Amino acid sequence: EMGLPTSLCNMVSSLQSGDNNYESIDQVEEDLHLMKTQPEKFLFNSPNSNLQIFPHMLYGRALEASKLLEIYKCSKDVNSKTNNMVLISGYAGTGKSSLVRSVQKQLVEGGAKFATGKFDAMQQVRPLSAVVSAMDDYCELLSQDTDRIHQVRKDVTNALGSEGLVLAKLLPSLHKVTNICEGTTSVQVSGREVMQRLMLLFRLLLRATCNPCCPCVLFLDDLQWADEVSLELMHALVTDSEIRGLVIIGCYREVSSCHPLTRQLNGIQNSDNVDVTQIFLDNLDADAVNNMLSDILLTLPRRTRKLSEAVLHKTGGNALFVVQFLCSLHQEGLIRFSLASREWEWDIGRIKQKDIAENVIDLMRAKISRLAPNVRNALQLAASFGAQCQTDVLHIVDKATDSTDSTADALDVAVSEGLMAKEKSAYKFSHDQIQRAAYLLVPDSERGAFHLRTGRLLLKWASTEEIERNLFLLVDQIQRGYSLITERSEMINFARLCLMAGMKASIMSAFLPASVYLKAGIGLLRSDDWNFHRDLCLELYNSCAETEFILGDFEAMRDHIEEVLARGNTPDENMRSHYLLVQHATALGSVHQGIEIAMTVLTTLGESVPTSVTLTEIQQELEVTRQMLRPYTKDSILKLEPMHDSNKIAAMRFLNMIVPKLFYL
Repeated sequence: EMGLPTSLCNMVSSLQSGDNNYESIDQVEEDLHLMKTQPEKFLFNSPNSNLQIFPHMLYGRALEASKLLEIYKCSKDVNSKTNNMVLISGYAGTGKSSLVRSVQKQLVEGGAKFATGKFDAMQQVRPLSAVVSAMDDYCELLSQDTDRIHQVRKDVTNALGSEGLVLAKLLPSLHKVTNICEGTTSVQVSGREVMQRLMLLFRLLLRATCNPCCPCVLFLDDLQWADEVSLELMHALVTDSEIRGLVIIGCYREVSSCHPLTRQLNGIQNSDNVDVTQIFLDNLDADAVNNMLSDILLTLPRRTRKLSEAVLHKTGGNALFVVQFLCSLHQEGLIRFSLASREWEWDIGRIKQKDIAENVIDLMRAKISRLAPNVRNALQLAASFGAQCQTDVLHIVDKATDSTDSTADALDVAVSEGLMAKEKSAYKFSHDQIQRAAYLLVPDSERGAFHLRTGRLLLKWASTEEIERNLFLLVDQIQRGYSLITERSEMINFARLCLMAGMKASIMSAFLPASVYLKAGIGLLRSDDWNFHRDLCLELYNSCAETEFILGDFEAMRDHIEEVLARGNTPDENMRSHYLLVQHATALGSVHQGIEIAMTVLTTLGESVPTSVTLTEIQQELEVTRQMLRPYTKDSILKLEPMHDSNKIAAMRFLNMIVPKLFYL
């Protein structure tokens, strides 16, 4: 009647009645302070018997969140001459990803194009996975910007030119922001030039679309699992002096000083084009844990303090561990909802005495083990693919079973349990520690057979298009259990798949994964396969040697070349190996040796090249060439029929490589 807040009236009534709701004057003072600073604590909705977990709520990270927003604000400064990179490190489960997600909405409202990609421990040989995912999302966001789309399409088309089709093969959404026709041809390059072109195209895309008025925020999660090509690309983007308005946020667990990530981060920190901010997240403190429990249990902080102290002691304050431990207490009835009092209650004595798993993985393994068998099996299958799995892959696996229950239906149960999340056409584990726990439920001695069985199912039931789309995943599954293959025909088929994966990875400039695939294919070959599957053997050995040359593994390269030269029956079969030997020799500065090899090959191709000539002979040859070209213009030369003679084409390749080297002799 006096217009006082209900919470204050309840406090006064409680003190007058002496119901022991308050044990000390300090608790009264604490509630009064809370009424002033956080009145919403007294406006909790009526609780129910389900724990209310808020995955995007942040506790104890206010300073770090403010720092992220301040850095983004700096990226919008038109006078700024640098890009920004934020490195968030910490132990597993400390809330690194949650910190970034907590400010995502504010970043987007502030004009950012926020795109994200997550690296995966199970997919380290799949090149550029996270970066490609993030950049494809970025292109999709650009296409949805109706105010800018016409200018963006013009700028991107002009920046990429005909080479845009190369990038569009990696980024399907790029077609939505360019005017590139499918029939457009791009310049053919090979070797290290493929990687250099790809790096340049990504940089050109951001130069054309990213600026302080329209910033781009790329969130790359779990950098410790990133492949080296992705790390190089990240370095190239953030240090590009012609890109402005770019913020890259990278989350990772601490790694050793010799880790590839450490080397790339050191290079970025030494660049004058990047402002680098480092944030380390430790476990939550007592106040943060108590605030979290207060919100989950819809109970005032002073009433959850003893419970939070016990939880902190058991979990060390690891955010993921705290949440999962609380869920386990609820499942075991140590935290329960009272219908009589309409409040949450707990048995603090039994909670303190409870034995607990040493880490969150063991805790999650126990939780998953209690689920229905079909849900548990679905989680194990999903975990074998990594942090996420596509629904179309699950549909392929389901074709092999007669069960009416689909894998997706079982994973929907896991989603309701908070173990996974469904985003568009993919199921994602809520945390990689949960994925790890599900994977470890497959006994170590059975994992090879588990992966091989999955790979065989995918290969048998997938269409040609589905195999091409999921090639890396398919090969990865079989490769983890290929030692169990006994049928010769199956070994050969898998060797062909390894070759396909290696070639696809090479096109993407991911030469280290490519070499892994190609070596796996070679490992499946036997000596007599040179008689029955000769083309496959030649292609695997030559392709592997070429990737090893690019990677600088010259000893392995020479071993594979020597095998080809020892087995080769014709000059044509040895041609690629000889070409690589010339490249190797000239790259190491042995130009004379390289030219000698090339001259020998040219002779076998029917091209006699004199070892010494006079000035008069050179002038005569030049005059003959002029007379031959006199009837033609530049345009008419370009319209001539391409060369078809394989020997002539091979000779031109060798000449094209060694002629420039002659100037250095």
